[in-house]
Amino acid sequence: MSTRLHWTVTVLATVCICLVCLGGGRPAYGQNALVEAALHFKVLGYDSNLVKDDKALITFGVLARKGERAKGGSSTNVQKDMTSAFLMLSQQAQVQRKRVRIVIIPTEMSSLHGDLNNVQIDALYVPAEFQKEISEISKIAVRRKIPTLCSSVSQAERGLAVAVDTAGAKPQVVVNLQIARQSGMALSGRLLRLVRVL
Repeated sequence: MSTRLHWTVTVLATVCICLVCLGGGRPAYGQNALVEAALHFKVLGYDSNLVKDDKALITFGVLARKGERAKGGSSTNVQKDMTSAFLMLSQQAQVQRKRVRIVIIPTEMSSLHGDLNNVQIDALYVPAEFQKEISEISKIAVRRKIPTLCSSVSQAERGLAVAVDTAGAKPQVVVNLQIARQSGMALSGRLLRLVRVL
């Protein structure tokens, strides 16, 4: 089986297992969110620096804007969909044989530094609504060696490490290799041959 085909089969199998674990019921979040979350977990599985850590648990942070829950809106719904998908997958799947814990990190521009510096996480998901803060988030993540994950290619181009874009006909994984390395990731050549590298 070719490497690319193996990658596709593995991802689809992960998603199918997750859907089966839901008992056949319709998830409360979009299918794209589930596929994206599964691909983010899969990419982290190719980061050899996660293996070096003796911890049995990977802590995965998800940024959320303070007060957005009350406001609602489409960007908030997308963030909620992704959070739900990550939470569900963390109960069913592992990354490099390690359990995954999801931590929501409420923040805003004025408290971004403090909020990110006060949590111990192994990876950080940055929703699209944090476009204005990408530069600052990237600087903090690079300094603290925290891999950053996101949902759009433009976010990766602007300084986040890994994007999984499910907007098109086929999901696209994009790696900003310089930022990924500066953020402490050691991604295998096997993965990098399968994805788009910036």
